[in-house]
Amino acid sequence: MKIFQFKHPNVVVRTENGSIVLRFTNATGTGVGIYGYLDNGTLVFKKWYGVKGKDSFVLPADINGSVVIRYTYVQGKTVLDRGVFRVEDVVPARG
Repeated sequence: MKIFQFKHPNVVVRTENGSIVLRFTNATGTGVGIYGYLDNGTLVFKKWYGVKGKDSFVLPADINGSVVIRYTYVQGKTVLDRGVFRVEDVVPARG
């Protein structure tokens, strides 16, 4: 019997030095899609960024206020992680 231990890529969202940063654990992804929505569901921001070889990504400064963000972290066409957060609710990084 074989036991496999997979290290799943994961994204952690924090504020650092006044910016919102997506930190990738086990960074194997090649891209991240960022979608910004107002509370009424109106899409106000949509863009894909290359993140190959990076362990973090700083959100663009023009995303602010009470925007709801959806992100999709991918490797090629395979989704590794996705999530939703509100810009004003992001937790500051420690230390």
